[in-house]
Amino acid sequence: MDLHLKKTFTLSDINKIIKNKIEESFYLDFKSADALGFDEHKKDEISKDIGSFANSDGGIIIYGILEKDHIPFKITPIDGRTFTKEWLEHIITDRIQQRIPELHIYPIRIENKIENSIYVVKIPSSPLAPHMCNNGRFYKRYDFKAIPMMEFEVRRLYSRPLSTKLTIAAVYLDKKKNFEIFDDIKHKEFEIGVLVKNTGKLIEKDYKVKLQLNSTEDMSLRYSYSPDTTDLLMEEDLKGTFVSKTNLPLFPDEETTCLKFIIHVPFNHEVDFNNICTLKVKLLYSSGIDTAEYRISDMKPIK
Repeated sequence: MDLHLKKTFTLSDINKIIKNKIEESFYLDFKSADALGFDEHKKDEISKDIGSFANSDGGIIIYGILEKDHIPFKITPIDGRTFTKEWLEHIITDRIQQRIPELHIYPIRIENKIENSIYVVKIPSSPLAPHMCNNGRFYKRYDFKAIPMMEFEVRRLYSRPLSTKLTIAAVYLDKKKNFEIFDDIKHKEFEIGVLVKNTGKLIEKDYKVKLQLNSTEDMSLRYSYSPDTTDLLMEEDLKGTFVSKTNLPLFPDEETTCLKFIIHVPFNHEVDFNNICTLKVKLLYSSGIDTAEYRISDMKPIK
C-alpha cells in the first residue's frame, strides 16, 4: 500500500497499516493521541515534526497510532471535539513560517464518532522551504525523528529548485444517447475524459496521460476517438490501454482535457461494465507522477 499516492484515507487503511506492521520510516511517522495537547511543549513538537517533513522530502504523520519500536501497535483515538482538525491546522500555520503549500489533513472518524478520531497529515516536500518554527530554528527529517538543521543546510534549501506540479483534476464518464451497431449487436456509447490541472507555479510542457481500462474479454468492448479530439494524439498500445500526448504548454492554474475517447458497450453487458470495470490513470510530467483509480459505478457523469 503506497500511502503517498492516496488522496483519501479510511479506517481500513489504518487497520491495514497495523495488521501489516508497516514500520515508521523517513517518510512515515506515527503519533499516539497524547501527542496532541494544549501545553507549549506539545505544540512545539507538532511544528517541529511537520516542518521537518516539509524541509525534507515530504511524508505522512498519522496522529492516533501508538507505536512500539517504530512498529504500529494499536489505535489511540483522539477526541475530535477537543482537538479539532481546525485546531491542528491553526497550530501548523501559526507556528511554522511560511505557510506550507499543499499540506492536507484527513480526519478519520471511527464509527462516525468525532470523539474517536484519527488525523492523517500529508506533508509535501515544500517548494517554499526552508520553513522556520516559532523557536527560530529549522528542522529536517533524520532517521525516525526531527533534528535541527545546520546553517549550510538551511542555505542550501533556499536554492531548492522550483518544480512543476500537475494533478489529475477529474476523470469523468458521460453516457451518450447514441448507439452503434457492430456485428448486428447494439452498443451504447460512454465517453471518458481525463482533466489535468497545473497546480504549481511554473509552466509545464512535457506531460502525458496513460489510462488502463480493466474489463473481461466477454464484454467485447470497442473503442473510438471522440469527434473533438483532433488536437490530441492518442495511441492504443495495448488492449484497453490508451496514451495521450500533447505539446501544448500548461500554465499555472490552467486545466485541460488531456485524454478523451468513447467506449462502445454491448447492451447486454452494460450492467457488467458498470459493476466490474475499473480505470487506472497515471499522469506523467517532468517533475513527477500522479495516479488515480476508479470503479465505473463510482464515477460521476459529466454535467
